[in-house]
Amino acid sequence: MRILDENDVCIGLGKNIRKYRARNGWSQEQLAEKLDVSATFLSNIETGRSWISANTIAKLCNVLKIDIYELFMQDEAITAETASFMDNFVRDMSNSVCTSIENTYQRYKKGITVL
Repeated sequence: MRILDENDVCIGLGKNIRKYRARNGWSQEQLAEKLDVSATFLSNIETGRSWISANTIAKLCNVLKIDIYELFMQDEAITAETASFMDNFVRDMSNSVCTSIENTYQRYKKGITVL
């Protein structure tokens, strides 16, 4: 594993944003509009010249319908098998959390009396 610097992270993030934008068939202008940022700013992000806030990262994940780790993964660092494992793991964990919350809600709901 090689040592990354800030520039590597910015370039890698931009490359992944560009990849997922293209996968959706969107221009920079279209994605910028969905994120409520300028196309120039998005271009700077995609080329690694600008960084983005946590809020914009969250918007990106929601708009692109991806998990946050996918924005930061290096293409050569993940195999299809690993990607499948990660997708299944995230889905299973999400289902487990939802089931646990629902079960807890149902237990407490039985004890609630409406006046």
